[in-house]
Amino acid sequence: MMGSGSVLTGTLACAAIALWSASVQAGGLEKQISPQVKLELIAGDGSNGDLSLEELKASATERFMLIEADGDYLRLDKLKGTVSYCQESNDSWRCLPAPFAEQAYEAEIEDLAAEIDELTASVEDAEAGRQTAEDALETARETIASLQEDLADMRRQLSERSVPRRPGSAVDGTEPLSSLEEGAPDTRAADEPAQLPEDEEELERILSFSESAMRRFFGLMKELQQDFDQDQNGG
Repeated sequence: MMGSGSVLTGTLACAAIALWSASVQAGGLEKQISPQVKLELIAGDGSNGDLSLEELKASATERFMLIEADGDYLRLDKLKGTVSYCQESNDSWRCLPAPFAEQAYEAEIEDLAAEIDELTASVEDAEAGRQTAEDALETARETIASLQEDLADMRRQLSERSVPRRPGSAVDGTEPLSSLEEGAPDTRAADEPAQLPEDEEELERILSFSESAMRRFFGLMKELQQDFDQDQNGG
């Protein structure tokens, strides 16, 4: 981006030209220029050559006007109406044509417009990334809710299998003891399916693994959301 010094230079150049124009209109400056200055104009003013600071200041004669600007100098050619920007380089001064204010402002506007376009594109990309993260988070929440329901069903089934059956109850489905004849063999224990501790332990391991995996998944999604929020706040 063009710095404020370029804009200031263009502004001062424009002001210098306006001053020159007013001088010409007021007194016919070209007619007031001495013959020596006219000879300098014919021979060439050497404004683009290397000058010492003393030579540069000495050039502020009847023809030239020096205006200090941020440690450098603007040199107005009062005969031509042109402005040169004089800068020091390698212990010498070189004067080059200065940009006019309008050109400097137009360049500044173009740079700002390009920067705005770049920032707009960055904001759009960030919004798209945020929407993607929010969609992924919502999907994760739905998945977690479904896993929680499945886990609750599995725990309920495990609890029902672990409840001991009271003989003669509705759950047992057998006749009470009073209906059995004395001395008759009790075959209910043989008819009931035997409880298998190995199956229950395996089911418990599956449930524990599912719950642990679900918690890790939810933790990862939470970290992803936090990282995204930090990037947005930091950017």
